[in-house]
Amino acid sequence: MTAASIAQTLGQRRAGHARWAAGLTAAACALGLALPAPGLTFQVVVTLVAVAILGFPHGALDPLIAALRPRAGEGGLAGTAAFLVAYLAAAGAVVALWLVSPIAGLALFLATSAVHFGLGDVPPATDATSRRTRSLRVLAHGSAPIVLPSALHPGGVGLVFGWLLGAPEAAVTAWLTNLAPILVGAWALAALAAYAPALRRSRVPDTEARSGALELGLLAIAFAVLPPLLSFSVYFCVWHSARHLIAVDTVLGRGLRARAAVVGLAVLAATGLLVLGAHAAGDGAAVQGAGGAMASATRTLFIALAALTPPHMMVTAVLERRVAADARRAPRVA
Repeated sequence: MTAASIAQTLGQRRAGHARWAAGLTAAACALGLALPAPGLTFQVVVTLVAVAILGFPHGALDPLIAALRPRAGEGGLAGTAAFLVAYLAAAGAVVALWLVSPIAGLALFLATSAVHFGLGDVPPATDATSRRTRSLRVLAHGSAPIVLPSALHPGGVGLVFGWLLGAPEAAVTAWLTNLAPILVGAWALAALAAYAPALRRSRVPDTEARSGALELGLLAIAFAVLPPLLSFSVYFCVWHSARHLIAVDTVLGRGLRARAAVVGLAVLAATGLLVLGAHAAGDGAAVQGAGGAMASATRTLFIALAALTPPHMMVTAVLERRVAADARRAPRVA
C-alpha cells in the first residue's frame, strides 16, 4: 500500500468509526436515562471486562509499532530491543512511584492520560489551524474524560479515587465537590475557545472541526448521564482504543496482520499474568479494608493502566511519525 493510499484509507476508516462509535455512545446514553442506575458491582465488572477485552489490546501491538521508526539508522533488532527496554523501564518506574506515593502516581496518571487522550482525539489540523487552536482542542478533548466525570459525579469518582489512594471516600468527594464549578467552567471555556471560531458560517466549512466538536459534545453528554466507571469504559474502549487499533491496522497492512495477532495475543497473555501477579502480591489487606474485592480489582486495573500509559505514549509518537512520514512521501495534487 502506498503512502497516499494509507492516508486515504485511514481517513475513511476513521470517519466510519466515528459514525458507529457515536451510535453506540448515543445508545448507552439512552439506556442510562431509561434504566435505573446500575449497582456498583455491575459497574466494576463491566469496566474490568471491557478494558480487558477492548482496552488493553490497543496497546498489545506496541512491540510491532516500535519497529516502524522511519528515520534512518533507527531500525534493526538492536534498536527495537533498546526501545522495548525503555518501554518496560518506564512502566516499572510508574509502578514504583505509585507504591511510594499513590498521590504522585495518580497525579501522573491523570496528567499523562489527559495529554495522550487529547493528542489521540483531536481532529486533523488544516492549514488554517493555528498552534493555539490545536493546543486548546487537545486540552478540551484530553481533559474531558477526567474533568467532567470528576465534577459531575464527585461521589462516584471520589469512591474510586479513595480506593486508588487508600483515602477516606468522604474527604475525596468533598474536595471534588468544591472544585466542580471551577473544573466545569475551565473546561467549557477551553472547549468554546477551541471550536467556536471554526463553527461560524464560512464559505469553506471546517468539516474536521465540526466533527470534532460534535464528538466532544456527545462525549460530554455521556460523562454527564452515565456513572463514571461506565462512561470511562465507553470512552476508552469505543473511542480511544478502537481509533488507535484502526490506525495501527492501517499502517501495518495485510502483510503483518497475522504476525500482529500472534504478537498481540502474546503481549496480552504476559500483561494478564503480570496484572494477576501484582494483584496477588499487592497490599491486599489495606485495599480490602478500603472497599473489598471491588476496590482491590479496580486499584490493580488503574495502576496497570497508569504504568502502561507513558510507554504507550512513546509508541504512539512512533506511529504518528510513521503516518507523517507517509504523508510527506505522498504525491500532492495541485
